[in-house]
Amino acid sequence: MWTWLLRKIKRDKFRELKINSMRILLAHLDVSHKSDCKPLVCRIEKILNEFESAITIDVSDALELYKEPSELIDIAEKNDWLEQCLFIKKQLEFYHTGKF
Repeated sequence: MWTWLLRKIKRDKFRELKINSMRILLAHLDVSHKSDCKPLVCRIEKILNEFESAITIDVSDALELYKEPSELIDIAEKNDWLEQCLFIKKQLEFYHTGKF
């Protein structure tokens, strides 16, 4: 029983981390003044809504935001939050591989 409970807690924590990753991207886009991010904000809000309503979260849609040419990375670079953006990408790749 303890094993099941610990696995559930671990899954719940990773679920919250995935959801918070999208919230961080939205927060950065809200303060990005040097570019028009409205279409990108809509895509991220859609992904966030899917994450919040899903029992099991598939991060492949979120990883699509980083495919070349990536509008998200361009906006992050113009607004000086590229490091955080790449860190979130690395986290999403980590979740996608399932090596945790």
